[in-house]
Order: sequence, then C-alpha cells, then structure tokens
Amino acid sequence: MTRRLKIPLYNFATLTNLILFIIVAVCFLAAGKISFSFFLIFLGVLFLIFLLFRKLKFSCIAQSKGELDKLEENLNLLTDTVNGKKALLEALPLKYEKIASLFKVSHDLIELTEPQTIYTFLVNMLERLFPQAESIIIFSLKRDTLSLIFSSKKEKTPIKEKHGDIIEKWVLKQNQSLTIDDITRDFRFDYNKVNAFRERKMRSFLVSPLSVGDKALGVVRVESRSAASFSMEDSRLLRSICDFAAVVLERAYFIENAQELAAKDSLTSLYVRDYFFNRLREELKRSALKNANLGLIMLDIDDFKRINDIHGHIVGDAVLKKLAGILNQVAGTAGNGICRFGGEEFVIFIVECTKEQLIAMAEKIRSNAQQAEIVFRRKNITFTVSLGLAFYPGDGNDAITLLDKADHMLYRAKKTGKNKVCYTA
Repeated sequence: MTRRLKIPLYNFATLTNLILFIIVAVCFLAAGKISFSFFLIFLGVLFLIFLLFRKLKFSCIAQSKGELDKLEENLNLLTDTVNGKKALLEALPLKYEKIASLFKVSHDLIELTEPQTIYTFLVNMLERLFPQAESIIIFSLKRDTLSLIFSSKKEKTPIKEKHGDIIEKWVLKQNQSLTIDDITRDFRFDYNKVNAFRERKMRSFLVSPLSVGDKALGVVRVESRSAASFSMEDSRLLRSICDFAAVVLERAYFIENAQELAAKDSLTSLYVRDYFFNRLREELKRSALKNANLGLIMLDIDDFKRINDIHGHIVGDAVLKKLAGILNQVAGTAGNGICRFGGEEFVIFIVECTKEQLIAMAEKIRSNAQQAEIVFRRKNITFTVSLGLAFYPGDGNDAITLLDKADHMLYRAKKTGKNKVCYTA
C-alpha cells in the first residue's frame, strides 16, 4: 500500500513572522513613523516575499513527493522480489524431492533388463510419487493394438478397458502427455465415452506416452476421483519418468528378442539344445519343489536320409518344418518346451502331466505326423516318426538320466518296426 507524506501548507514559524511584521508596520503607521503609502509598499513586498516562498515550498514539496513515489515504487518492487524468492525457497524442498526421485528412478531403472520387472518397478514408483492417485494403469502397444499389461488400484473395482480408451488414443496420436483436471469439463473428450469415468467415476487424469522419439511402446495413465488432483509439475514429472522408462523398455525388448532368436533354431523356430537343457533343468527343480510330474518325449523322423536322397534337401527341410508345426500344435502350450535336438531328432518336455497324458500326447504326435502330407512337384510325400518316452520321477531324477532313458526307448521303437511309441511299463 502506498503511503503519502502530509506536509502543511504553512508552517507555524512562517505565519508567526508574517503576523509580527504586519503588527510592527501597523504600529509604525499608527505612531506616524511611516506614511500610509510606505505601509502599502511594505505590505506588497511582504506579499511578494510570501508568494515566492510559497512557490519555492511547493516546488520542494513536489520534488520530494516525486522522489518519495520512486522510493515507494522501488520498495514495492523489492517486496515483490522478496516474496517471489520466499515462495521459491518454500518450493525448493518439494522440487528437490522430485528431482531426487527422478534421479533414483533413472538409477534403478537402468539396471533392469526384463520388461515385466520394469513395469512392476514403474508402477511401484508412481504409487509413491502420486499418493493421491486412485489407479495407475499401463498399456502396451504391439501391432498397433493397446493392451492392458499392468495396473494398480486402491479399490477392488475391476478395470474393464483392456485395450485403452479415447484418452489413450489421443495421447498416442499427439505423442504428448495430457493433464485433465475434470473430464466432465474438458471439451476435448465426451466423458460419457470414457470408461474410467462411466464405470469408476474417475475425474482427473495424468496420461503420458511411453515413447522413444516417434516410436510408441505404450501409455501410462494415473487417475483420481477428485477433480484437479494433479498439477502441471506432476505432468512434467510423469513425462520425464516415462521417457526414461521407454528407453529402458526398448532395450529390454531388444535383449529379449535377441535372446529368443539365439535360443531358437533358424529353420523350425524351435529351441536349440543348450537353451532346452537349461529350461529342462529348471523345470525339474520346480517339479521337485512342487512334487509334480514331468514327461519327456524324444522322437526321430523315420528314414529321413532316404527322403533327402530321393527328394532332395528342400523336401527334407519342408518335412522338418511340417513336423515342427505338428509339435507346436500338440505340445506347444504354456510351460512346455520343444527342441530340435539335432538333425531330424526332437525332444519335448511336458510339465505337470500324468503318464497316461504323456502317452496320449505322443500317440497324437505320431498319428498327426503319419497323416501329414507335403506336396512337391505334384507328388504327395508322407513321413512317419518313432517316439521314446521318459517319465519323472519314475525313470530318473535328472536331465541326463531322463534323456538317456527316452533315447533308449526311441532306439527300441526304431528297432521294433518304427512309427510307434515306446516307454517303460
């Protein structure tokens, strides 16, 4: 507030002196010491002196007021600056906390190499940074399709938007983060088409793409039932975290794809021997801990050399690929492992199966192979397979023993007529 300096028009001393001069002049006039004309001239001189003094005083007052206004303006500017610095100092601890959190996120994320671990870490971190959030949802983008891959929520209300919403589509199209204070007041979206509002009454949102440049890997959505739950600072923090997470995710997917390519045979896309052995040992340990069964099938294409000699290696490769398709169809469910053991030999382990189920599966493989045909130069080429089975724990407790047992059973099938399944009684 501006303060004004109040200066009286006449001060006491000036008025006193003026009155004294007039009284003295009147006394001299009454005593006949001066003439009336001199008295008038004297009063005129006093009046002129008074006017000059008054003008000089007003000039000094105006100058003083101008300087005072400048001082008050500078004081107001300094006050505003001090208040701004004070607000900045008050906000510094929060900013430091967020910067420290961002640094910790980047430090911890860079050490992760598995996508699922990265998603878990990301959600846990966002829960701590945004305690006001009701739900945190991550969608993964593969083949232009968004799919719910991870979610965290405070309540048990199910999340039904398994493939994203109009909000996620907007974020992907714009490739930029989005802050919605109140979905019911946001002109960009019809809130009646937003599942999060319609089914779970969420009103405010923070949404950010998981993207590296123009390449989108997914979308992260943080939501709350209360309006205006998130600030622009929150939006910038989320985007920074998502940008770094996207880089780490892309690296993890690259490593995963490279490992998968290294673990699979180039012709049949089945596991190679070394990878299969490692998986088999892990599954045997798991079976021992769970007290579960495990079955092993070793099979061989009958007379495969003859097929190559008569029809050529192109047909031989086609037979191998055809058989790989049959094996995936019959035994390619989750948890099982299928391997091209070498040449025309294949090995399969089946988790948590009974001996009867293992035998039935082997018979189905044999039957499907026998019925399969490959057309080459207008000729229908057929083939058969022989199979040997081993069963954990009855036939052995380790990978080498089980493989040796299955190999002996395969040898028996070959020697006793081929196109059959052999196993211990």
